[in-house]
Amino acid sequence: MRTLTLIVALLVVAIQAGCEGAKSIAFDVTVENRSQRPVTIWLTKNDIPPEAGWLSPEQLSASGIDGSGPIPGVVVPPGQQAGTGAVKGFFYKRTSAILRIYDGQLNFAQILSTKEGGLLRRDLVLPPGESRWVVLDRPTLTIEPASNVEPMPVTGVRQNTP
Repeated sequence: MRTLTLIVALLVVAIQAGCEGAKSIAFDVTVENRSQRPVTIWLTKNDIPPEAGWLSPEQLSASGIDGSGPIPGVVVPPGQQAGTGAVKGFFYKRTSAILRIYDGQLNFAQILSTKEGGLLRRDLVLPPGESRWVVLDRPTLTIEPASNVEPMPVTGVRQNTP
């Protein structure tokens, strides 16, 4: 009986620890594409709770989206940047915001067929708050925090001289 009571007590503690309420967390992500080709970016999360604006391509596909219309991901042409602005989501302790970056301007079917860990997709765990990322060609798709990369030189700007 004592063993059963101990097991039940441990299960209750484990369930309570795993079910702490989800917190609202804000993210502001900017991606600068310094590669020679477009990239497609997608903001999602790696666990529950599912919510609009954070659904993965796989979740959208399972919900019946046919992929014939515009995709929720964003295409960033070479030499351009794109940002999410401030976006909030609900996250449990074990849930992370994920920025997926796909090599190329992909349609929905291509996104679904591009698997994590392959040459054509990088998944980044995002820190809460603002983060800036740079996409580079090194011979494969490489993503670096903007703080690790030299700023792009400003060209085509005329400076006033006295």
